[in-house]
Amino acid sequence: MEKLTKKLNGSFNKVYDYSESEGIDMRTAAFCIAIERIEKAYVQRGIFP
Repeated sequence: MEKLTKKLNGSFNKVYDYSESEGIDMRTAAFCIAIERIEKAYVQRGIFP
């Protein structure tokens, strides 16, 4: 349970910080972070040049 709590708190803080810095709502911030993670994975695998 401790690991899960740590992970959830970390994820929440990332989304909250992103939403505050960009001036957007939390839901949109979560989508933006997810898209950035997908982009990073694609670049690492060489899918996008």
